[in-house]
Amino acid sequence: MPKADSIAHGSEANGHTQDGAVPRHMPAQVTPFVGRQREVAGVRDLLQSPDVRLLTLTGPPGIGKTRLAVQVVSGVVGRFPDGVYFVSLASVSRPESMVAHIAQALGLREMGNQPLLLRVQEHLRDKQLLLALDNLEQIEGPAATIGALFAACPLLKILATSRTRLQVYGEHEYRVPGMALPDQERLPGVHALSRVEAVALFVQRAQAARADFKLTEANAEAVARLCVGLDGLPLAIELAAARTRSMTPQAMLSRLHHRLDLLGGGPQDLPLRHQTLREAIAWSYDLLTPDEQQLYRRLAVFYRGATTEAIRYITAFLDVEETWVTPVEELVESLHDKSLLTTQHDAGHDAGEARFSMLETIREYASERLSESAELEPARKAHALFFQQLAVEQSEALLSTEGKAALHRLEMEHENVLAALGWCASTDDPEGVDVGLRLVNAMSSFWDLRGYLHEQHEQITAMLSRATQTTDKKAYARLLLAAGRSETMAGNEGRGKQYLEEGLSRLRDSGDTEGIVSALAALGHTTVHLDEIDAAEACFEECLAIHTASGNRRGIAHTLGRQADLAMHKGDIDRARQKFSEALALAREVHAPILIADLLTGTGYVRAQEGEYDGAVEGLCEAIEIMQEMEAIQGIAYAVGVLGKAAYMQDRHEQAARVFAAASTLFDRCGLPLEPPLHTDPAEYRVYLDDLRGTLGERAFNSAWGKGRKLRVAEVLAEYRGTAVAEATESQPPAGMTPREIEVLRLIAAGMTNSEAADALTVSPHTVNMHLRSIYGKLGVTSRSAATRFAVANNLV
Repeated sequence: MPKADSIAHGSEANGHTQDGAVPRHMPAQVTPFVGRQREVAGVRDLLQSPDVRLLTLTGPPGIGKTRLAVQVVSGVVGRFPDGVYFVSLASVSRPESMVAHIAQALGLREMGNQPLLLRVQEHLRDKQLLLALDNLEQIEGPAATIGALFAACPLLKILATSRTRLQVYGEHEYRVPGMALPDQERLPGVHALSRVEAVALFVQRAQAARADFKLTEANAEAVARLCVGLDGLPLAIELAAARTRSMTPQAMLSRLHHRLDLLGGGPQDLPLRHQTLREAIAWSYDLLTPDEQQLYRRLAVFYRGATTEAIRYITAFLDVEETWVTPVEELVESLHDKSLLTTQHDAGHDAGEARFSMLETIREYASERLSESAELEPARKAHALFFQQLAVEQSEALLSTEGKAALHRLEMEHENVLAALGWCASTDDPEGVDVGLRLVNAMSSFWDLRGYLHEQHEQITAMLSRATQTTDKKAYARLLLAAGRSETMAGNEGRGKQYLEEGLSRLRDSGDTEGIVSALAALGHTTVHLDEIDAAEACFEECLAIHTASGNRRGIAHTLGRQADLAMHKGDIDRARQKFSEALALAREVHAPILIADLLTGTGYVRAQEGEYDGAVEGLCEAIEIMQEMEAIQGIAYAVGVLGKAAYMQDRHEQAARVFAAASTLFDRCGLPLEPPLHTDPAEYRVYLDDLRGTLGERAFNSAWGKGRKLRVAEVLAEYRGTAVAEATESQPPAGMTPREIEVLRLIAAGMTNSEAADALTVSPHTVNMHLRSIYGKLGVTSRSAATRFAVANNLV
């Protein structure tokens, strides 16, 4: 008979092995097992290791721990000479009852005064056997019982399921992930989508509820978004699929913001906690200590995660006169161990600072509990205060050499910032208005750089409606500046000028010198748009005088650049060239990367206008590379547009059409029209496009435009620099992988860790992990080495 270390990896279904044997007392599976090949193989690999005697499958409610355990043990029953026993412990809370259930599964009874644990130990002493212990999280102190079994039974192995680690010496933990999800940004065709694990499960369970259900072009996107919105939780997906009896996927999607109400009505023969997702999470919540429950509720105010710094701030704010029995950090770790929090390390900030987050289904339950408490309003206020302080700190670094890190931090916290502004715009707390004004002002530069112009306009409008209630007059005046810039960017220069003039007047009254120069710079920019030359010159001259008096060299460089813009608008090319040259030299001295890139774009425009194409292209490519580092999408769009101008003026018509199209795509992402960066003529590019359409002909122009709309920025750069760039993914990528998954696979195959790959792609390690799960599923592999072999064989590296 083979040893336990020789576990087979056969493909079994519904709990049966190839020889027909089944584990003792294992629950019958009435529905087919879907996907999870890599998880099944991974768990079996661990069980096969001689070093693993206790393997605990952990994960949040509804993740499918029990079903995975059933599938795993169904394939190993023939490999343990003395059998595999499945023991359900869902109704057990005491260690003594746990021992009784194990004894019952083994067919043992008490004998006289002999303790039942000793009877079990004697029975298992020489047996090569696997115990599958299901649902241990609610048992008080199971570690002592398991430790006693291992001490007396050297050949015993245990596969456990629990929402928390068991804290047994030698325990190996396997965190069960969600099911593989589709890429919402680039959904595959219906056939390929149907093979993605989460979607396949939804379709299978939907067809059980309604025989005529099919995945179609009409409902594919809604099904995909449902699966993603449900975090890939099998229980949530099954409960949603059952709703297809009475609702379309599109209708369910519209109710996803109340997902716990949507996800009920499961089969009545299942335990209550498996009939609704709310009950499943409530089961875990009820097992928490009072302190853990309180912190769990409070964490509902965070969106897409929080650092321990943010969590400590909120706790300190709410507990000024209270000392918790357990330190906050320990409570956070405990919630993480109990699968109510997930963790990731932010490779772009503080050398990998940990962030804790909740699955959206878990967070919604916490939010319900917080709403029932007296802490909802105070918690949201603390949340807003923290992110106001963070935004102010980071905004001060945006234009410095620390700008990349500051942009990354604000990007990571963007949803938290928007949630904080939601409270500021709706609360009755008078302080909320002040916090909201300061927060919007601090975020304006970030929104400009990243092209979040819709969010910027929306948040400014919301706070303007309440701004008269503020006690912070300086913040009100600066909000008017933000509103003026936003309106000018949207093409409403007249309204923008009104806001800016009112803001400048208020700032002069308050003596806010820093605010005054910001207002003058913005007003000068707007009056250039309005062709009010004298007003623009006066604004820039006063700006320059203030910066010169204070010795602010970055401010001087910025103002010189705006004077160069004005000279271009007036047609004074020589003065524009001179001003740009002075400004760029100064910006390089003070190491202001965003300003350098902006000035290089302006210089490139001048050179292209004068026929100095090589110099123009060199500077524009440098500008784009700087802004790519910062992900400053709006600046990239302008610079790419000027590259198109350089091609147009050299009569490289097809290239000009493609590059203008690439710029147009970038501007679309910002919510802006294709336009020249210096606003010398708002209709300039329309003239170019009309001429190109006539020169190339409608068909050739449309072809070039279509190709350009798909161009990556890296491809545009490579074309102008004459260098090679990786080919874009074909429409039929290997194994149905998305372009992003191919990027991840290439980096992993090159030897990068998950954190290194995340940093290279400017995403979170959690996102890389999600992509890797999907990649493994599509390739049918369970390890990095196997994925790397596939990448090499398919010429991906």
